[in-house]
Amino acid sequence: MNSGLLKPYKNLERERIQGEGPAIETHRAVGSEVREAIRRIGGTMPESLPVEEPIKKVIATHEEETKRIDAAISWFRIQK
Repeated sequence: MNSGLLKPYKNLERERIQGEGPAIETHRAVGSEVREAIRRIGGTMPESLPVEEPIKKVIATHEEETKRIDAAISWFRIQK
């Protein structure tokens, strides 16, 4: 997992932050630092990344392709 994603949790644990308000403040501060680092190195901001296909669609496509491949394998076995 990306260490940037874990940073807020590590801060909460290390600094022993308790309570929703302080946790939210910490997450916002860390998020700002991460966004600034992305900007500084010229990376792509998260909101500018392309949208991926929904996982349910990916799974359905995979299952359909698997069925077609299995059918093709069966057909070739019959032909032998």
